Amino acid sequence: MIKIIEDNLEFKTQLENMITKDGSYIDLNMINSQNDKRSDRLGLNYALEELNANPNQTLVLYSFEQTQILYNDTKFMNIMAKSNSYFIRLPFSKKDLDTELGSLKFHNTALEIAGESEYKTSLRAILLHRIRSSDVISEIKKEFGFDGTDSEIVEKLRAYDTHDVEAKGLLPGVFVDIEGTLLKDDKINLPIVEMMIEYSKTRPVSIWTGGSRKDLTNKISSGLENAFNQFNSRVNNRIPIINKQMFEGYEPELVIDDLPQEQFEQDYKMKPKQYVKI
Repeated sequence: MIKIIEDNLEFKTQLENMITKDGSYIDLNMINSQNDKRSDRLGLNYALEELNANPNQTLVLYSFEQTQILYNDTKFMNIMAKSNSYFIRLPFSKKDLDTELGSLKFHNTALEIAGESEYKTSLRAILLHRIRSSDVISEIKKEFGFDGTDSEIVEKLRAYDTHDVEAKGLLPGVFVDIEGTLLKDDKINLPIVEMMIEYSKTRPVSIWTGGSRKDLTNKISSGLENAFNQFNSRVNNRIPIINKQMFEGYEPELVIDDLPQEQFEQDYKMKPKQYVKI
């Protein structure tokens, strides 16, 4: 079954003529009322509802927003970590859509961990701010699974460390450093982009940094998209930018970085299974 959640009837008709694969197709920036704003990204809420109702369905999000900017949104992160969730940036053709849905996509464990960690960090701050509210203890129990007396639950929340949410171990995928690797002399390193395109055919690929994720995302988003366009590729739609510090203690499958491996392991407390020094 094909389901389209779109507020523009003209574009919805165009999509109906383009879509050949069953699934839910959702405008990420749709609006329902005059009070809504495109920047609210209401489509993400619809996407989560669809996945909760049918976790195995194909789900396609689309938007004019730059992909890497969207990966700053924890809802988008959690949706896109799944192997059956896709994003395609507007404008796109039927050929673009068929190509995206026809290529193998992989579950991104690192993105799932990052999304959950950032969601819990944000939620923890909100709940601590509301700590005197009558309903906050039950909400903490529900979201974090803590038990004990009210005061014990509050102390557990104060001491909660999102880095310890997941058990350590192998972190599947390819992890590409930004500064000095993907970004060299303030330009996108095209040979690295080509490597990312090839690796994406067999495993999830993520970009990561030890610096400010938000600042670097803003810095490279346009150049990165242009670089992938030079290879006639939209693979960048599947590649998030995440923080290295979040994965202390893990064993990333393959790391591409300009640092000597010994320095990388010392700085980030990770031991890669395979390491490619640029």
